[in-house]
Amino acid sequence: MAAWQVMGRGLLAVFSLTGWSVLALVLVRRMGLDMTDYRARTSAPFLGLMGLLNLLIVGTLALQLHVLDARPLSDLGFGLDGRSLRFVALAGAIALVAALGLVGLLHARGALRARWGTWTPRTLPHAALGYLALFSAAFSEEVVFRGYLGMNLAPWGTPTALVVSTAVFTVWHFLTNRVSWLQVLNWALGGALLFGVYQASGSLWVAALVHFLLNLVNVVVFNYAESFSWITLDRPFRLSWKTGYTVTLALGLTLLARLYFQG
Repeated sequence: MAAWQVMGRGLLAVFSLTGWSVLALVLVRRMGLDMTDYRARTSAPFLGLMGLLNLLIVGTLALQLHVLDARPLSDLGFGLDGRSLRFVALAGAIALVAALGLVGLLHARGALRARWGTWTPRTLPHAALGYLALFSAAFSEEVVFRGYLGMNLAPWGTPTALVVSTAVFTVWHFLTNRVSWLQVLNWALGGALLFGVYQASGSLWVAALVHFLLNLVNVVVFNYAESFSWITLDRPFRLSWKTGYTVTLALGLTLLARLYFQG
């Protein structure tokens, strides 16, 4: 297959993702919500819409794989054994402990005040819906950016696949988020980390679960959504603090994935 055909199919997947995302933006605005406002993202109608959007994204990509590539979705790599699950658990534990340690350090220095959040039985179903939507987003992004796009970029070599897929992953977030250079750096580092995890493990399930756990830490520890958090902070968690955490975590987990799966 010609190189331009392979690249074209990757771009088609990105355009499909963008099209669904733009449609979601229009629908969210008609609901009177601002997608760039994290608090608005915790409403039940928004969470339901995002879950549906992510299913449509994966379904569209599966159809493209079947029609254009004559390959099943499983060819992107969905192996998940006990060893892979242990890595996911280890990565999640490292991310959680590092986040709690950072919040604890900032609390001790007086940079912020943190206390354990309060939960009631009535909040649990809503929180569960939020976490489910968080996973569906992580899964659909991994299928598109690390899976299908990575597969189509493979003929140009791993460095090119890393740079291009991470760049597209980063820019795509501009559609639904407020953008700053620190936020761009966080997205880029996260994309590079997840690319490394996928390459080392060969499994989209592993990449998607790690992606989900990293996003979950943002919600339950750094209180980014201002809902569903295990910890209540007296002020927003600064992006500069988060960037230092992301740099350290990206380097550490990328190295760990390589040593764990290929060492």
